[in-house]
Amino acid sequence: MELAEHKEFSEDRIKEIKDAIKEIPELIKNKLCIFVTGSYGRLEASKYSDIDLFFLDTQTNRPTSNIDTVLITQRLLRFVEN
Repeated sequence: MELAEHKEFSEDRIKEIKDAIKEIPELIKNKLCIFVTGSYGRLEASKYSDIDLFFLDTQTNRPTSNIDTVLITQRLLRFVEN
């Protein structure tokens, strides 16, 4: 793939991830900031790239519960595996 193709692939996949994340109520409820790094962050990803997602809890007075963390992880894994 050429660099322009990697960029387009990365942007398309990031949009898919954003759309999937909007459907996860635990992320919305907990007001988490989500960002990508690695090849997706550099817009150099290919279909063989892993997805490095990071979640930052924006509410310092109420951390995300363990059950919400498990639910978020489960929903994201289901998306990534498809």
